Amino acid sequence: MVGICGDGSTLMRLGELETFARYKVAVPLVIINDGALGTMKQRQKERGLAKYTLDLTLVDFAAIAKGFGLEGVTVSTPEAYEEELVKALERTEVCTVIDCRIDKEAYWGSFAPMRGGQYAKDGGSGF
Repeated sequence: MVGICGDGSTLMRLGELETFARYKVAVPLVIINDGALGTMKQRQKERGLAKYTLDLTLVDFAAIAKGFGLEGVTVSTPEAYEEELVKALERTEVCTVIDCRIDKEAYWGSFAPMRGGQYAKDGGSGF
C-alpha cells in the first residue's frame, strides 16, 4: 500500500505524521508538491477567475518527516521517485515520506482530462 496526497492537504493534516511515527506505520507516503493548491488553481482557471491566494510556500516535507522520526526524501524526476519508492516499500519499521517536486504546469494540465475536460497540450509526466 502507498499513500498519495497533495501538499495542501498534507499541510492541513501534518499531525497525522505523528500517528505514523507512534504506531510505526511503514506505508510510504507520496506527497505531490507543486507549491500550491493546484486543484483549486485549475478550477479557477477553467472558470475564468483570477488567480487568487492559492500559492503556498514550497514546504520541505522530507525535513518535516525527519522531525517526526520518519524517513524523508525529496525527488524531482520519475527515475528518482521510482528508486525511492522501491526503498520505501522495503522498509518495515518506519514510514517514508517522499516529497515529489513536480512540474506545476503538467500537473495542473492533468486535472481537466480527469474531469472530462481538454487534454494537457504537452502530455507531460508531471515531474
